[in-house]
Amino acid sequence: MPVIILSPSKEMNRQPGHLPPTLTPLSQTIRQALSDLSLEEIAQCFKVSSDLAQTIQADIQAVEAPTAKAAYLTYQGLAFRQIDWSAISLDYAQDHLRILSAFYGVLSPRTAINPYRLDFNTRLKVADRTLKSLWQPAYQKALQGERVYNLASQEFASLLDPDQMDLITIRFYQDLDQEKKAPSATAKKLRGSLANHLLQQEDFSEATFKSFTAEGYQLVDFDPHHGHINYSKA
Repeated sequence: MPVIILSPSKEMNRQPGHLPPTLTPLSQTIRQALSDLSLEEIAQCFKVSSDLAQTIQADIQAVEAPTAKAAYLTYQGLAFRQIDWSAISLDYAQDHLRILSAFYGVLSPRTAINPYRLDFNTRLKVADRTLKSLWQPAYQKALQGERVYNLASQEFASLLDPDQMDLITIRFYQDLDQEKKAPSATAKKLRGSLANHLLQQEDFSEATFKSFTAEGYQLVDFDPHHGHINYSKA
């Protein structure tokens, strides 16, 4: 089954919902490790100011509260702002979109989550293991055997084993010949815009990828059998 993967975003809708959050045993283990940190340790671990450390600490303390919302309503970063949920079948997105989280794991759009701040750059170890090593088996299990269209950042996509799934990485280049990649903010917008396009069309054919153009980028190399689809501006 074709599945799009996206990275999460730090920007979130912090208005409370009314659902219990979906916490796996691994999420609970990470929550406990975070709960054991002092405010100063949080600031050091996350490389943030004391004010932001207080927000992170409050989120950790409230993460089990029945105030969660669906993931698609929670993430508000640049990529997610390109997705017009009113024009997409949520049932289709539930089957064909996954969001990779360093706290919750592999999420579907309707998975209930509370706001949090955690990524794989956070200097946190749980039982002497990095977050990446903890989550990698769960990521593989969740996506094993799927045809995965990778619109995630390298930080998250690096956990995926192409031997366990049909992994197709989509890249955006300012200049493909010189292998000059799109700027970070532009790449985030393009990833979200392409995810929006695929979910609206409900189709993953070459024609659908070719019909996508944004920010001056267009399809130049469609080779899913060798694991890549490339867009370029030049």
